[in-house]
Amino acid sequence: MPARVDPADPAHDALDPVALLSAPAVRLFVDRAQQVQPAFRLTADNAEAVVEICARLDGLPLGIELAAARIPLLGAGGIRDRLVQRAGLPASAERDAPARQRTLREAIAWSHDLLDRPGRVLFAQMSVFVGGCRIKEAEAVCGSASELGAGVIDTLADLVDQSLVTATPADERVRYGMLETIREYAAEQLVGRDDRLEVQRRHALAYLALAEAAGPALRTRRRGAVAPGFSAEGDNLKAAVRWAIDAGDVEIGLRLAAALQNYWSLKGQVVEGRSATLAILDIPGADAPSPWRMRALEAAGALFFFSGDNDRAGALWGAELEVARALDDRQGTADACSTPCGRKTGASGQPRLTPGSTSSRRRHGTARHPSVTRRPAERRAVSLTFGRSAVGARTSPRKPAKLMLTPAIAKNSVGLLKTLPRTGPEVESGGARLG
Repeated sequence: MPARVDPADPAHDALDPVALLSAPAVRLFVDRAQQVQPAFRLTADNAEAVVEICARLDGLPLGIELAAARIPLLGAGGIRDRLVQRAGLPASAERDAPARQRTLREAIAWSHDLLDRPGRVLFAQMSVFVGGCRIKEAEAVCGSASELGAGVIDTLADLVDQSLVTATPADERVRYGMLETIREYAAEQLVGRDDRLEVQRRHALAYLALAEAAGPALRTRRRGAVAPGFSAEGDNLKAAVRWAIDAGDVEIGLRLAAALQNYWSLKGQVVEGRSATLAILDIPGADAPSPWRMRALEAAGALFFFSGDNDRAGALWGAELEVARALDDRQGTADACSTPCGRKTGASGQPRLTPGSTSSRRRHGTARHPSVTRRPAERRAVSLTFGRSAVGARTSPRKPAKLMLTPAIAKNSVGLLKTLPRTGPEVESGGARLG
């Protein structure tokens, strides 16, 4: 930790600039000042002001960096005068905090007060990001230039120059973030703004868009390229989920639950994913039939299935089936009927078949819920949905379709294809008709 510099220290009576540079706090101030103003030098004229600045900031590195960043605007004497002026202000709500913490907060507050309006707005808005962000999300969340009063990139660059925002190279790009102490102060500024809820909603939408765009790739060979990006945004994704639950935003919450299932499974965060998804499903109004609820139930069932709770998975997939039928969603019905699950005990106490159970497949020749068996159009959709992620095909029950399957998928599909009517679609594997 940098040593404190005491102006009353006899060793500095002469305030020799060369000797003062041996003090880590002074050296840090000079180095940071030269980053923003290369011509700055520690001289006999400004040495006293620099020493007093470091002393008033208790030698705290972050406070010194924030102060030194203002050298081009105020000079050493002006910075000292501002610190002296602020020290005479009434104590804040943090008056009971440790002295060093109060000093640091005062340095942050002082630096914040010197920002122009666009800088103060963006400073507060950046607090919604947890663990940093890319410039793409910063622009999506913080609004247009007309709304901010200046361009996001230019204003962000100013905040970086003032040491209020960090810029860290990552994978040939730059991530912008805040040290936690600064982010906490910025969050306090956001609380008092009228646009707080809108900024938080934009944040959730930005990371929902990321999850929906890249999430499916986590099930493919591209997951090695996609997974690191998801990991870097893990804290922001969690923040988006928390906001959706706290704000009661049904659509964003359900869509996040569906989009993040692959991420939670791949990262081994199944328990966290289950808890989050169930909390989302419990949001008031989330029980209304909708495509988002259907997919969230599918995701929840998969998370419970992967953790070995087949009974809970079956119940969730059964609920998914009910929603699909209420929406008259043929593809959703097929997906619900094709889920793998074990037995479940019904209300009568007798085991009843759940979607995709071993007994269900043996009895019906396909992975479907028993109550679907009397619906021919659904039978066709169920069979075509088997291996959907590999085949990627849908068809109308009135129109024949030709699907090219891999030998592995074809081998597992024989039982399903035998349930199709002879007038159904032809399915070929290596040129040979199956079923």
